[in-house]
Amino acid sequence: MRKCQSQHCFDSQFSLQKCNSFSLQLTYLIHHFFNHTQLSQLTPKKEISINNQSKENQIIGFNQEKIRICFFIQLEFHHAMLDPIYEILSKDFSCILSSDKKEIINFNPHVIIQSDYDIEFFRKNLPGTLIINTLYGFGTKNNWKRGIPQCDIVCLANPWIQEQCKKQRIYPKIATWLTGFIPSDKIFNPSKNTINLPTEFGKDPIILYAPTYNKTLNSVDVLGFDWIENLTKKFPHLNLIIKPHPATAWLFPEWIKSWKQIAENNPKIFLVEDCDENIYEYLHLADLLISDASSVMFYYLALDRPIVLVTNSQRTNDKVMFDAEGAEWNWRDMGIEVSNPKEMIDAIGRYLKDPTLHHEKRAFYREKVFGSLEPGSAAKNTAKQIREFLKPQDIFEQQWFNIFFIMFSRINENQHIDKINQSFAWRMLKRYNKYLGKIIRLKPRKIQ
Repeated sequence: MRKCQSQHCFDSQFSLQKCNSFSLQLTYLIHHFFNHTQLSQLTPKKEISINNQSKENQIIGFNQEKIRICFFIQLEFHHAMLDPIYEILSKDFSCILSSDKKEIINFNPHVIIQSDYDIEFFRKNLPGTLIINTLYGFGTKNNWKRGIPQCDIVCLANPWIQEQCKKQRIYPKIATWLTGFIPSDKIFNPSKNTINLPTEFGKDPIILYAPTYNKTLNSVDVLGFDWIENLTKKFPHLNLIIKPHPATAWLFPEWIKSWKQIAENNPKIFLVEDCDENIYEYLHLADLLISDASSVMFYYLALDRPIVLVTNSQRTNDKVMFDAEGAEWNWRDMGIEVSNPKEMIDAIGRYLKDPTLHHEKRAFYREKVFGSLEPGSAAKNTAKQIREFLKPQDIFEQQWFNIFFIMFSRINENQHIDKINQSFAWRMLKRYNKYLGKIIRLKPRKIQ
């Protein structure tokens, strides 16, 4: 920056409105933050706002009680990730829970909280809106590499994921928060509403079958459907719950049809027909889990119960979803790994004789999954992080919060900031990173 420009910016009589370039405005804001204690002295003109669409969105000195938060439900099963935070934060902020993109645009939120990576639409239509992602599973399936860098803030389930992202240099735009995995709260705090299982289940052991849907990763193509009849013949006392992945309903309806026919002919088999039901409500009912590459296996570790993992030999053919370094393929010694129906039924027999088999391995991986976080507190942790970020109590933090948001929104509006000024903005943010409170990592956004 040329000397004459910075001279003007540090002139206390110089107006923010007179700063023609973004870099000058940013320097002006930083200077005043560290030299003025009155929040009113930092109040900008009308044109400085988090979103261009609304005057109400003025960020410096705006009424934090009117912060608008949208919880974007891209798929129905995302309710398990987002509903618990919505219930907490809606007491303090103006919130909506919606799957309607038009409704979200009209709501014009300051923050969008979601669990998937459908981000491009909001970047284009709400360029100054902060996007927070809670993620929706544990297994990578390359989702981290593809999705996390698109987000502004990402909530991570445990320190292990945090460390893996660091090793692979996978970062969101602004920050990562260590919160725990929200749906797993149901494992530690089961719903009081009992699930209506067939009376024929009695008190006999229950097996939960929870396959994923990916064509080359799923166990259905490996096992077929006859294994169910063979299992019930060998172990007639066993009960079986089949919980399909939510995507199964529209991708593989023929699977649902086959399972339904089997369940109708055997009262000790129960099909969860609503694929969008929260599977974490069922985990505590199961004495044994059968799965494949689903993230369910990791959170079932909380219960220290047997796991049988079916491996699809076609998995490496999926160049998008298969991650050779992912925990879903490298932690399979948490249970018994099988590759055909006979091996699976034999594995179930081994666990019926000794449920403590592989207890040590399960304990080892359980520590990685849950770490030192308080069990059952992920929703509270996430809500606390968001609340503290959006409503800082200390006046010093409030001033920095306001300055951060204006810089963030202007950086997001790529069409208004050239490459040089954007780079300058991120350097300034990183320089004063320690004043951002919970923000732990800043990474420049690429110019499109």
